[in-house]
Amino acid sequence: MQLAAARQRLADAAVEYAATSDGLCETYRRFELASGAERDELRAVYLGGLSLADQEFQRRCALGHSRDEDGPLQALPVGSFDDPLGRALIEGQIMGWARVGRGTHPVVVVGLMRLLPDQRTRERLRLRDSADPLLGTFTSTLPEVLRRAWADAETRAKVQRFLGTHASVVGGLIT
Repeated sequence: MQLAAARQRLADAAVEYAATSDGLCETYRRFELASGAERDELRAVYLGGLSLADQEFQRRCALGHSRDEDGPLQALPVGSFDDPLGRALIEGQIMGWARVGRGTHPVVVVGLMRLLPDQRTRERLRLRDSADPLLGTFTSTLPEVLRRAWADAETRAKVQRFLGTHASVVGGLIT
């Protein structure tokens, strides 16, 4: 009985963590790399985290604590494992999330997160991107976001600082 309760608390904590931007990124990356039963389990955790994050967003909206650029949380997939940039992002433990705003011309706030070698410390960077002008959706992969960011000199400098020692590898794969 105690073991079952402890397992349930652990499962609940995993879903609660997956409702945060860092937790969502990390859970989704693990999901992308997993297979079999582990993948099924991570899918359930990820979807549970998305649901909790959406509930939190809806509460903020109801209380008037959201802005036009604020929206539901989503993870950015790494895309194809055949893309050398995607593989470099996996190796560098670089992940991302996005929130699509609700305005007439929705702005997308993209968060990049890099897990440092101590596996506890994280570097973070926020960027702006554009949603699909017709549908207001955002379906870009993490490599696509970085390629667009790299095209702008000012944003590229911010991304290079964020990437640290990975900047030369990532930059070489983008250009």
